[in-house]
Amino acid sequence: MNRDTNQDLESSRSRESSEETHPFGADLLRVKLCGSESGLVRNLPGFVKGRHKEPSEVNGYHGRWIKEIATDLLRQELDAVASRLKKLLKFKRTDIVHASVEGGAGELATRHFDYIIELDQNPRDPRGYVVKRTLENFSGSPEVLSRPDFDACFVSAFHSVVLPLCGSLRVEDVIDRIEAIDDPSLIEVDYDSSDLSRCVVKLPEFQGDIVVTSKELQIRSLSASSPSVLLSLLRNCYAKIAGSAEASLN
Repeated sequence: MNRDTNQDLESSRSRESSEETHPFGADLLRVKLCGSESGLVRNLPGFVKGRHKEPSEVNGYHGRWIKEIATDLLRQELDAVASRLKKLLKFKRTDIVHASVEGGAGELATRHFDYIIELDQNPRDPRGYVVKRTLENFSGSPEVLSRPDFDACFVSAFHSVVLPLCGSLRVEDVIDRIEAIDDPSLIEVDYDSSDLSRCVVKLPEFQGDIVVTSKELQIRSLSASSPSVLLSLLRNCYAKIAGSAEASLN
């Protein structure tokens, strides 16, 4: 995205954004949803069987080639997302600020959020590739994140959600609060006594874990989930960690 376009977008978002202050300085609009999946290079649309060969090693040359033959795949995904936004969220031409695919990365920048997709060679399998998806830079009302029509645009695409904290959270306080509950059927915590910079929270209803540091909360799911599922888990965990009703994320 060029500098002028980026500045115009940020200015627009600043006017539209409703700043919500929560304990530890958390703001639901600052969340970042992330997901990834892997596949075989031979299944990419630009791979021509009989002419191309699967890579036999991981290196920069093969990585650049994989990105090149994946261009159509990235473009098709961005087009599909844009189409669903127009159909389900009634996006207009002016709502989509910028769309591009270059060097193994695609970006769909809107007035309300950014959708980014990146593809590269799988570092653990030379014959494979990895796609990473990110949804970030939200503006406006956080209610849009839980709308069914928004969910339908990105269903089962994400594995984690990260909530940055503007303030400072004492990890020790989180550990003490959970240990005081002393009920694994509700919540439990794991940590290294020699390093209290982070802890891992477990909720019985969630297949995954929640990593807590002084600067962020990260929900990591074992399976791909929709935005509303991950955000519901985030709200639940945030309330339990804060330990008070006024600490809920709205």
